[in-house]
Amino acid sequence: MKPTSLSFARFHCGTALVACALLPALTFAGDLTGTNNITGSLSSANGFGNFVPGNQAFASGQQNSVGGDFNAAYGFGHLIGGSAHLVFGTQHSVDGGGNAIFGFQNQASSASLYNFVTGSFNIANGANAWIGGSNNTSTGNRSLLFGQFLDDGGQAGSMMFSDSNPFDLRTAAAPFTNVTPDTFNGTFDRGYFFFTNDGQGANPDAGLFVVPTPANTATTSNPAFVGINQPSPTAALDVVGNAVVDGNSVAVGDEQLRILRGSISASGTIAAGSGFTSVRTNTGIYRITFDTAFTSRPSPVATAFQAGAPAEIAMISQFSTTSFEVRIRTTADTLVNSDWSFTVIGPR
Repeated sequence: MKPTSLSFARFHCGTALVACALLPALTFAGDLTGTNNITGSLSSANGFGNFVPGNQAFASGQQNSVGGDFNAAYGFGHLIGGSAHLVFGTQHSVDGGGNAIFGFQNQASSASLYNFVTGSFNIANGANAWIGGSNNTSTGNRSLLFGQFLDDGGQAGSMMFSDSNPFDLRTAAAPFTNVTPDTFNGTFDRGYFFFTNDGQGANPDAGLFVVPTPANTATTSNPAFVGINQPSPTAALDVVGNAVVDGNSVAVGDEQLRILRGSISASGTIAAGSGFTSVRTNTGIYRITFDTAFTSRPSPVATAFQAGAPAEIAMISQFSTTSFEVRIRTTADTLVNSDWSFTVIGPR
């Protein structure tokens, strides 16, 4: 049915009844071009070859099939079921209720409610998801997926991101799947960058940076470097600023050092410390052997001190990268058993 003139509803306006009565009655708009098939009530279409069996629905473009009620489809080749969908683009297949779909060949199943989907080849099988990118699947509810080849694994509240190359074998072989509820998961070919003050203030690089160095490829897997306020980390953890662990400041210096410390009883047993073994080989003579040898160059440095009477002195001898010996002597140069302690510091 093709109207020849714009029409308006007749309604009661109280004291303005006479004026309102001049308005003509509302008529069904129908096929606006004469080339669409409209069977639903109060529905209309604009374009070519659209089929609108749904009620109060609208199609614009070509060859869209709009079933269900209160739907609006714009573009080409959409297949719409369910109700209250807003669809733009090309060849989307949409069911469920209340979805907004944009892009190319995205899908919303019958269980899909109130999703927002953009991009191409994405699938919404749950409710309340926000999906963008390509080849992503949300089977859970309240998920946030952006990128390529992501799958929330059916978990509720998943947040997943990826910028991986779709031709990268790491992603094409299987989707990135979340395995636990309410977790962040994803991959970036050039790392994660979380700016907190990008380009502003005294520190424009404030933030957290997770960078694979060099960048991983389809056939390699390199450790990631983490930078805090350091966008180009050069170590497993690269921090610009002070660091605190368990409420205590972490002391740093120019060298990467390994430290052993120990307290030894007069009998030769270990009273405190780890990473070494201890034995008393004779009266006043003790040998410490490291569980892991220190590097030979530059050589490590050791100190030892006697913990008892001031007339006793701890002396180091036969020091190597794997062990050292300590002798406890009195001021009269007599070997004597005594408690003592040591520290060894060397490069990692």
